[in-house]
Amino acid sequence: MNTIESISSIDSETKEDNNCIGVDKKRICLLLTLPGTYYILADPNRIPIDSLIIFIDAVIIYYNFPLLVTYNSTKPLYYEDLFIDKNKIPSLAIDINTKQTFKNYFTWFLIFTNSLLTTGLYNYWLFKTQGSNSFYEIIGITGGILKIFQMINHYSAVAALFFIKKSIRNKIYMEKNEDDDAVEII
Repeated sequence: MNTIESISSIDSETKEDNNCIGVDKKRICLLLTLPGTYYILADPNRIPIDSLIIFIDAVIIYYNFPLLVTYNSTKPLYYEDLFIDKNKIPSLAIDINTKQTFKNYFTWFLIFTNSLLTTGLYNYWLFKTQGSNSFYEIIGITGGILKIFQMINHYSAVAALFFIKKSIRNKIYMEKNEDDDAVEII
């Protein structure tokens, strides 16, 4: 069984446990975004409460659709990749549960940071567009905010990947040392 099949089997085992009335439990959380969205649309002038609602809604949406936060952190497809046999590329000797754990840490880090950035984007956009009536000015402000959002998101993901990679290397090093110690004892 290759790595992809074993990870998908782990996912299918956990999905069976997370069903409620035939619907995935995390999908039911999407319904919680509706009252908060209505609350904001009814009277959008309560900034502290609106920010909390936007943060919670963003966490729920990013939790349900993690592709929204992990897409920018995946390896892009380059022309040279068309001619590389990925089966011959060596991978690190880490068990599947550890890989899944690091993947979950990274995904939750991105969910949290993107939720914070979405809340900041909402607040900044709200303050910057209050006195503006020009369509082009609002589009320009929104584009600048989204570019700043993209840069912060990219660099925080790179930093998180750096620390996760360092943790993986430390884990492999410690496992090798334990194996060497076990061999010396025998």
